[in-house]
Amino acid sequence: MKTILLLPLLFLIGCSTPGPIFQQATMTEGVGLLYIYRPHSTLHSTKNLTVSINGERKGRLSNKTYMALSLQPGKYRVKVGKMTLTTEVVAGRSLYVRFKYVGGPSALLDYERGQLRQIKDESVVMREIANITLVGQ
Repeated sequence: MKTILLLPLLFLIGCSTPGPIFQQATMTEGVGLLYIYRPHSTLHSTKNLTVSINGERKGRLSNKTYMALSLQPGKYRVKVGKMTLTTEVVAGRSLYVRFKYVGGPSALLDYERGQLRQIKDESVVMREIANITLVGQ
């Protein structure tokens, strides 16, 4: 009987919001910030995606979450799910990489496939990222 009562509680805990709503991270001198985010999507909303930088696992993105990574200047290979992107971090700058599901059969059949793109228009980023939450790394 106790197990049955605990199951709904565990489900609610597992579905809770990961962290605080988006806010700019503090930048340390000599490094750049890489934000990787996943805006809201009803498609595969319950699936989590593994994020790695240069082959090193950094965490998982769920629906409506982001992570902020402080990195030394240089080129980095960003991987979210099965999608990869090479980008360059510059000291004193923030850059934003978005994972987004786009239409088509591959998005319906494989939750680890989507569009991984660096977004350079900060007004687009701020509109998309404003109400998503920080994921623990």
